[in-house]
Amino acid sequence: IVWRLREDPRSRQPALYLLTTCYGVISAVFLLPLLVSGLPRVKAFLLPSLAGALSVLQVINWKHGEQLMQWWHTDNSQLIAATRFIDVLEPGQLPNLNRFGDVTALYRRMRDDGQLDWIDFVPADNPNLESLRVRSPLSTQWAKVTRHDEGAFVEGYAYVKGGSRPADAVVFTWREMEADESGRMIFDVVFPVPPADYFRRRWQRKEERAHYAGFSHQLMVNALPKKKLLIEAHAMNLEAKNVRPIEGRIVLDLSNLSKTDEPDEG
Repeated sequence: IVWRLREDPRSRQPALYLLTTCYGVISAVFLLPLLVSGLPRVKAFLLPSLAGALSVLQVINWKHGEQLMQWWHTDNSQLIAATRFIDVLEPGQLPNLNRFGDVTALYRRMRDDGQLDWIDFVPADNPNLESLRVRSPLSTQWAKVTRHDEGAFVEGYAYVKGGSRPADAVVFTWREMEADESGRMIFDVVFPVPPADYFRRRWQRKEERAHYAGFSHQLMVNALPKKKLLIEAHAMNLEAKNVRPIEGRIVLDLSNLSKTDEPDEG
């Protein structure tokens, strides 16, 4: 059972085995004393041993349950972050939100009915980064983005809260080379999905940033102006309700971008 608890938290198996062991521990607390009550010679030895074993099993359950809750919290936060962009990005750019089909129309209807008033949506008529409350840049210890070769493929990593968890989203903006920071317009987003062992390997996160909070993404640049643009990335922290710039500005000359570098719209 303990080995099965190490499976990917995205599957149903960890929660199933966790609940099974919880019921077993609770039942054993009441049943085992009754079973050994008629054995006075072994009672003095067996009861403390059983109590210790049950305590260890319960600690394992609680610890793994905490890790599952942290993982699910991160996953839910990224779903909420994706919902904020349903008016400015295509459904294909929000794979975690539309993992079981296109639900953007449903979310728009719920928003219009007032059921999503607690979510701050990025306005479709002005997808400016300032609508997300920009704060100070992140240190390269926690976030960085680089371009692969000379195309529109990027990769990097992004933590929030001092490395406690991956960013809820990495938001990409464009602006013309001569424009100031107020002209940063949102055009794409990626979600750093934590691996299954994320909350069991806290001491390795600083050394293996790309594994525990990494992302790789082909930027959707077809709709951008065909000129030289400055592409920037920003880590979103949904709890703090802000985004923080990531080091690694990319100059992308779309006027010279070859057809093979441009992603298909479909």
